[in-house]
Amino acid sequence: MKRLLIVVDYQNDFVDGALGFEGAELLDERIAKKIDEYRDAADHIAFTYDTHHKDYLETLEGVNLPIPHCIEGTDGHELYGQVATKLHDSDDVFLKPTFGSTALFERLMKRQAVAERIGAAPFESIELVGLVSNMCVLSNAVIARTACPNVPIIVDAACTAAPDPIMNEKAFDIMEGLQIRVINRDQATQVEEADEAEESGEVEEAEADDLAPEVEESEAEEPASEVETSELAE
Repeated sequence: MKRLLIVVDYQNDFVDGALGFEGAELLDERIAKKIDEYRDAADHIAFTYDTHHKDYLETLEGVNLPIPHCIEGTDGHELYGQVATKLHDSDDVFLKPTFGSTALFERLMKRQAVAERIGAAPFESIELVGLVSNMCVLSNAVIARTACPNVPIIVDAACTAAPDPIMNEKAFDIMEGLQIRVINRDQATQVEEADEAEESGEVEEAEADDLAPEVEESEAEEPASEVETSELAE
């Protein structure tokens, strides 16, 4: 029985484009490696693309307009980095205008119906990776759980992320509450802690400069250093 890997919206606009965020690029190598593992095992691989058209903002007149992103035909709509090179013609591709993919749901439901007729499961497991954890990954994990209720649904915490670390952790909590297995959650936490430690080190270094002994009068007249006047990047 084959497994299914679903790569959710790992697109340029969600990594370093319109809605990109720091740390999203770190998932590239991990997701690419996982795709290779599934490919080598002859398992199924599917990709979802958040997909909008150039005129989609006009249809939302009168509501809170989102930042334009993932416009079909633009670079922001394309897959990011190494992951982009892993897409094969044989892979299923689902273009979706919102968080969850109805086309993915229908495909999984058909597989489930066929499997039930022959007394088998449609997949050994369904695993999801990609962006972002608390929105599209969560939505499509729920879709997979609904369509294939007896198939183990897995989300790799080391292969997903969100701009807000707190929302990222809450998303994992919600998924676990829905009997979705979240793996490598400790690895994801370690990455976040390493980033925080690095930022903390930079702050401490800057503070140490501020506490340095007074310099000679001639040096004290020099302009403030860049460390003292610049803000830490988010």
